[in-house]
Amino acid sequence: MPIRPALSSVCVGMLVIACGSARPGGAGGGSSSADAGGASGGGSGAQDAGSGAVQDGGSSNQDAGLGGGSSGGADSGGGGGDQDAGSGSVDQDAGSGGGAAGDADAGGASGSDAGSGPHALTQQESASALAIDGANIYWVNRDGNDRFSASFAVRTMPKSGGGATTLFTAAGSPEALVADGEAVFVTASDCTSFGPCASPLFRVEADGSGGRVIGSGRGHPAVDGDFVYVTGPSRFVPSVGQMDDLLKLPKHGGPPAVLDSVHDCDGTAVAVWGGEAFWALRRITEGDTFGDIVAVPIGGGSPRIVFSKGNVVPPAMKIDVDWIYFRSAGSVFRVSRTATFGNEQLLWEANAFGQEIDANAHVVYWDQDPSTRFAGCVGRANADGTDGRCLDQGNAQFRGVRVDDTAVYYIKDGQIWRTDK
Repeated sequence: MPIRPALSSVCVGMLVIACGSARPGGAGGGSSSADAGGASGGGSGAQDAGSGAVQDGGSSNQDAGLGGGSSGGADSGGGGGDQDAGSGSVDQDAGSGGGAAGDADAGGASGSDAGSGPHALTQQESASALAIDGANIYWVNRDGNDRFSASFAVRTMPKSGGGATTLFTAAGSPEALVADGEAVFVTASDCTSFGPCASPLFRVEADGSGGRVIGSGRGHPAVDGDFVYVTGPSRFVPSVGQMDDLLKLPKHGGPPAVLDSVHDCDGTAVAVWGGEAFWALRRITEGDTFGDIVAVPIGGGSPRIVFSKGNVVPPAMKIDVDWIYFRSAGSVFRVSRTATFGNEQLLWEANAFGQEIDANAHVVYWDQDPSTRFAGCVGRANADGTDGRCLDQGNAQFRGVRVDDTAVYYIKDGQIWRTDK
């Protein structure tokens, strides 16, 4: 694959553009705007003062005066927006947001009744990542904190609750997984053998008939009817440096197709929608950290830069019709799926650890760990930033939120939980 000269600071290929040079028209530093001439100001990642839902420190109340849903519009230079004043100002005090918080103590793991608030489906798991399909929940339990001797198990149970079973075990540290109804695809880092760490991509059969490595990949994968899309292992190319590839692999294994390649950037997540694969990337340019989202036709073709900005790095993203929802530094943002150098809108500010995100029916969901300012939380907000609130919260670690048409599934202190939407 030929390599283009350094013309831009944006992570983008088919042909590779260097990440390390200056992008024309962009303001320098971490507060640079995503499009030429538009300043976003302040390194907090908020597009406009007053846009999106912001948690107020201490009480976790989304005060409209701090931007709690009173603008909501994604217009650059807005602040007026199209949401009614005061909409989206939702108090997040303990006990609000979808019923009793519930504890993951022994005896609270049946939870198969419909129409209930947060409740534990398991009692003795150590889950770190989660996926769902039409009928079942899947997760990975990691065994061991030493990456040189770690192993993991892929586990499953019905969405309604019941007994959990093990589908597959393997050496390595699991990263992320996605399910399609027939199989679960798991990325992992395997440093248990001599030599460089490997990045196996596993296919685990949902019927329990086994699992195998079908290729290499890391970060958050995505699937469509026939293929898995994933960031390939980093590789070194002389005179160029570190290269990352966006790969398209047959679900049952086979040679991968390279859809895009970048250098001096790290791919973090992939999503697929409307004939395009969306690739989230992290890069460092002259000491500043930037985040990019690039759209590439799944049949091959020229990439489109959807989003690029300093200090806003997406570790995970989800697409729901018109919008790409993504995380950065724990906060939740959206950008138009069809944009070129689009402006982001802040939907929820947390500044707490949390990387997972999902969306369904124009509502976005996320996880969030407790911090000195905010409670641990599984949250939701409408696509325009209104009605932002916690569905479950407390002094617990929340992970791996996934949602279907009726319920939200998530990890709370290692256990699998469910609550109504």
